[in-house]
Amino acid sequence: MPRGVLLRERRIFLGGAGGMVGPREVGFGAVTGAGQVVRKDVPRTG
Repeated sequence: MPRGVLLRERRIFLGGAGGMVGPREVGFGAVTGAGQVVRKDVPRTG
């Protein structure tokens, strides 16, 4: 999205070589580690 609300929110970082078993909800500003398989929602940080 080149313009809009997503540019005003904190970024989401999903570590490399990881995965996500979904559907999941990931909050703005969330960080996950490399190699991690996310099986639960990741809350917004900060």
